[in-house]
Amino acid sequence: MGEKNLNKYLNKEGDTTFGFKYDNKDDEYYVGKTRVDFKRDDLEISDKRYPGTPGLWNLLATKGKPVLGLATEEDMRNYEEIMVNSGAMRRRNDPEKPAANKGHKWQNIIKPIWDE
Repeated sequence: MGEKNLNKYLNKEGDTTFGFKYDNKDDEYYVGKTRVDFKRDDLEISDKRYPGTPGLWNLLATKGKPVLGLATEEDMRNYEEIMVNSGAMRRRNDPEKPAANKGHKWQNIIKPIWDE
């Protein structure tokens, strides 16, 4: 699933703010400022392995409106942990402020995590 999902989601429709970013310079993928390693279907972020479920992939990679019906409670907890630990919710030039926008994903998924 990992490579297939990368090919599916890492395109102009992918979420590079709250999801995967590719760095050409070091040939690595990141979420926020944290490198992501792909272990078969799973994701390894900050030395923690997350199950590569369709729900978690959808949350990390889909810009706009992820299909929330795919995400389990565990997927949501894992996504929240990844957002908090990776710094993906914070502005690069001012980490005390959120990387907010007016999009559906920010308003309905990320902002409630930020507000906690």
